[in-house]
Amino acid sequence: MDNKFHGDLPVYETHDRGDSKIPQHIRLTKEWLDKWLPVLNERELKAYLKLAYHYNPKTKITFPSQSNMADAMGKSTPKTANQAISQLEEYRLIDIRKRQGKSGWPRNEYRMLYVDNNGYHRGDKQRESILDIVADFNDLFENYLEYSIKYPTYKELRSVLEKEHPEYIEKYDEIHNDESDKESMTHLELEFLMYIYSKLRWKYRHDEESYELANQEISSHIGNLFDKSRSVLDEFKNDIREHFDECFNSLHQLHRAAAEFQDSDKSEFNDFIPDNLRKTRLWDICQKHGLHPVNAFNIIVELIEESSEVIYFVDKDNKISDLCLPVIHISQDEEDLLYPAYIEDRRIIKGIKKSLDSIMVIRKKYFDSIVDRLLRAESPLFKKHMFPEDGSDEINSDLIEDKWFHGIPNCIYGKSLSRKGMLKLLVYKLNKIIIDINESCSDFNEAHPEVHIPQMEMFSEDYLINIVKEKEETDDK
Repeated sequence: MDNKFHGDLPVYETHDRGDSKIPQHIRLTKEWLDKWLPVLNERELKAYLKLAYHYNPKTKITFPSQSNMADAMGKSTPKTANQAISQLEEYRLIDIRKRQGKSGWPRNEYRMLYVDNNGYHRGDKQRESILDIVADFNDLFENYLEYSIKYPTYKELRSVLEKEHPEYIEKYDEIHNDESDKESMTHLELEFLMYIYSKLRWKYRHDEESYELANQEISSHIGNLFDKSRSVLDEFKNDIREHFDECFNSLHQLHRAAAEFQDSDKSEFNDFIPDNLRKTRLWDICQKHGLHPVNAFNIIVELIEESSEVIYFVDKDNKISDLCLPVIHISQDEEDLLYPAYIEDRRIIKGIKKSLDSIMVIRKKYFDSIVDRLLRAESPLFKKHMFPEDGSDEINSDLIEDKWFHGIPNCIYGKSLSRKGMLKLLVYKLNKIIIDINESCSDFNEAHPEVHIPQMEMFSEDYLINIVKEKEETDDK
């Protein structure tokens, strides 16, 4: 192998790769030299030339060992060689990727970003840096997370996106021309995330290879970005939990403000926050974490659910307008028998075949627990003043289907219910649970025809009315 030297810098003319005898030239163009010779110091230039010497034009990567790099740079140690290589990455001359070698040990692979398909080192970048693509995605994704935390209602999020991403809203409205379908927080958020991905792909459409490599990096750490946003909410939740009683006292005020906001044509939720709510502990916690009051609403509801209590929502006149069923805590084994579709353990399946009594016992325990919490003596169901004479007998099942339809957890939106309307709502929600259980049983029966788990019967309004009457008569005695 012949080498030519220019001063202290080796410029290798050819390089034989084993038996293949592939000639390897370092083709530094005048444009590259003009751009980078004034920038690189001696060690960085030697490091670059050594990487270029080992560059494979077919795979477009190079991976000399650290000791090999250090030897090429004179009296350098692997540490100083790494410093020079890191600086080349900082300049975006190269990409560094961690990979597992044939021996099983990790190794660095280097992509040379200024080398064209013919092996010439050009003055302009020939392929995109993975670091730049990942950084672009991080900026866009953090922007998405910030939106989802700061603007958890449909109207507010849409208002912000109309100003900052009008092209997205235009496409969104083209797809969702039905009003009930359009005004979905879930659609607006998830499709915005898809829009971010498509925007990034379009930006780097000229370099699919770099984009795909960057996408692998993105996929590996996207969970960390979600964890970062969850940690903010976790701190917020801990503060709410610490001052739960004070925050709970503000819940109805917040709920009324949300209902009024939803019925208005304004896009700023804070316009509906009453002055006395701004002086509460709940408001202080929201300001401390920079989070939206609806986030507090959702977390308070979540904390109440953890306590297995029924949550009742009231309108501005303290009349019941909605409720959340309690969370009934059962063991994992009991949950598997309640929703058996995913049972794979042959011993459990055999046990079910021998006796269905265990499933019937769990079903009764589960629904008895829900009804018991609904019909406690202090339940608003037994307080006639909670139901106005002109309260609605009807419920809006479309809104109930998507409980977070507008990012506000109240499917009736301040509309007060009659007692009959409340019983309808109860029956509807209890039967939704039964429908899910029956679907799971049908899937199990189809997968295991030798076993047949019977379907549950639906609740009826008359059944609940009779239970309520019996409860009232017992309490009167």
